Amino acid sequence: MPTTSTITLTTSSGTSTHVISLTSGITAGFFWCTLAGFVFYIVAFSTVGWYTDTQKGGSQHIGLWQSCTCGTHSAFDSGWFHATRAMMVIALIGFCLVVILCFIYMFLHSISKNLVIYAFTGLSFASVLFMLIGIIVFGSKIGDGYRGNVSYSFVFAIFSMMLCFAAGVLSCMQIWRSGSVTVTSG
Repeated sequence: MPTTSTITLTTSSGTSTHVISLTSGITAGFFWCTLAGFVFYIVAFSTVGWYTDTQKGGSQHIGLWQSCTCGTHSAFDSGWFHATRAMMVIALIGFCLVVILCFIYMFLHSISKNLVIYAFTGLSFASVLFMLIGIIVFGSKIGDGYRGNVSYSFVFAIFSMMLCFAAGVLSCMQIWRSGSVTVTSG
């Protein structure tokens, strides 16, 4: 199996060449950033490590969807927590579409690469925006009177957001490199 393939598309607006490789270059970067970011996001989304509070009377570990409480603690059930959940669910849907588009771009050569890379880029940045809103809401409320601390799931969500952002930036570089965008100075 060849490690690099070159796709040349000619349209009425010009020619664009997409060099695709899983081992090196810009496409490898956004492919692996997307996959690693998605794995970190799934872990962050599904575990109980968003908030941890341990004290003499018991301990509490809270995730977006479940909590583990020993002692006299109560789980979050307020508007800001539901807003965090909503933002993270929307980001998850967007991120799933980003992963699908990434695989289509890398492995399916019978469709418009330009359309796929533009959709990939837009959805990457939209997912980052929803992740950022959810992370900011959660982080700002935890620092607002709660005794515990954010934990590993929260950190994984931040790391996942950074990888998704990097994939979006790399896809912008791929668009530029492929000649899909022409800049004219006048």
